[in-house]
Amino acid sequence: GLDTSFHYFVGTVSPFGNSMILIGRDKITEIDREYCTINLTSGNLMAGAMNIVSDVETRIDDIAFDPFFGTLFGYDSQNRHLVNLTTSGVVTSVGFQTLSGIASMGSLFFDHHGNLFAYGSTGGAETTLYLLDKRNGAIVAQKNPGPPGNFTDGCSCPFRLSFEKTVSPALVLPCGEVTYTYSILNTAGSAYTQVDLIDTLPSGFVITALDGVPAISQILSGVGSNVLHIHDLHVLLGTNKITVRARVGDVPPGIYGSQAVFGPFPEAFPSPFLSNDPTEPGNNDPTLVTVAEREAVLSDTTLVLCEGAALILEAAVAADTYLWSDGSTGNTLEVEVPGLYWVEASTACAAYRDTLEVLEQEEPLVVDLGADISIRLGDQFVPQYTTNATGTLQFSWSASGSTALNCPGCAHPASEPFENTVYRLRLTDGNGCEAVDSILVTVIPNLEVYTANAFSPNADGVNDVFYIQGKVAAPVLYLRIFDRWGALVFECRDGLVNDPGCGWNGKFKGKPMPEGVYVFVAEMALPGGFSQQLSGSVSLLR
Repeated sequence: GLDTSFHYFVGTVSPFGNSMILIGRDKITEIDREYCTINLTSGNLMAGAMNIVSDVETRIDDIAFDPFFGTLFGYDSQNRHLVNLTTSGVVTSVGFQTLSGIASMGSLFFDHHGNLFAYGSTGGAETTLYLLDKRNGAIVAQKNPGPPGNFTDGCSCPFRLSFEKTVSPALVLPCGEVTYTYSILNTAGSAYTQVDLIDTLPSGFVITALDGVPAISQILSGVGSNVLHIHDLHVLLGTNKITVRARVGDVPPGIYGSQAVFGPFPEAFPSPFLSNDPTEPGNNDPTLVTVAEREAVLSDTTLVLCEGAALILEAAVAADTYLWSDGSTGNTLEVEVPGLYWVEASTACAAYRDTLEVLEQEEPLVVDLGADISIRLGDQFVPQYTTNATGTLQFSWSASGSTALNCPGCAHPASEPFENTVYRLRLTDGNGCEAVDSILVTVIPNLEVYTANAFSPNADGVNDVFYIQGKVAAPVLYLRIFDRWGALVFECRDGLVNDPGCGWNGKFKGKPMPEGVYVFVAEMALPGGFSQQLSGSVSLLR
């Protein structure tokens, strides 16, 4: 059993789910002494322990397993750095930076991408979320404030297996060839062995080749059969891929599905563990192959040739050979003139011919954004256009410089340019033809800024600070305030419009100033190296 003379503040469950790891801490010295495990699969929850082995005394706040590599990480607040722990109780900190400013990390956890996070503090309540580099223990990013807490804990569920099965091509002729890809993503923190992968392909399909099967595994059924059975498959951490090439039989047109089964795995995983096709909308979907109808070799019957452009015709089905009307033998054909084109797609047991008519564009596609315009700094600009395009339109907007569009794929995106900006639209019509136009928007450097004529710094949360306000958060080069005798009582440099942090709270050298009228001057930076000044008076009320 566990030694009751120790505290057990820190614990986690192993990737297999069969044991719990605990750190035993001396109640008097508050130093870690034991690495303990509890067998979760036994009815009486047998516990074992071994001494912590470390060059220095540790006080580990929390531990977590890396879902990709199975390594156990911890944060040692005694020495203020990350540590690794082994199953024999050895604690090492080699290669980890010292985080001298971090007093505690009560929560240590991974996401399913293998990123290491912590929730801790520089002293006092824990309020900061940290992203850590698990290679060297450095802080990559941090965000605060969060909810305050002491002795916080956090957990996530990154330990998972995903089993996907895809096929390419998904549309074939009878007797065509397809390739199935089985992708197994293992972020369960541990490799698995003695696993079977079984898949029965549709009747009439025959496996012709396998790739990616570990040499240590046994192929009980494969090439020459429609049944795939791999025994004692080793599922390593990370991505495992197996590809299977199969020849489709002389079968009638239709949809042919199959789904693989995988296992056995611990009870935390599905049973049976079925493959999922990620191209389908649901979960645990079978993988579908469509054997094409005769008229499905080309997906279109007519296409429009855009002015000044070439058109690529492409066979929609996979075949062994292709023959186009001009004698070419690839699966695509580039055409530059209107006309009637055909392609013949062939396999050992099928030869399908399909035709397509290429039409000439009736008139050139035009889009017009209008004449260049000027707007005042801080005004919103929403571009308008005229066009002769028909059908479903696609919009692709861009803006020069630092101007940001709220929706580059919308018909009328909005923005508030801070500088002269060129807006460019690439418009695509329902036939795939494109037209481009641009417009220059000149921004007149004139800020709409203002200030209150009075303020009352009485800490009631209303009008407590005097600062520059306006439509645009432009840089404030300086804000200076003088008393009636011309003495400087406040100055802010390098602030922003609408920022109370660059404002006066009615104090000078920490002491409240008396009621009265004060004079201010300010200067704001404008695009192109220009600036704008603002001056006036303000009444301080008590």
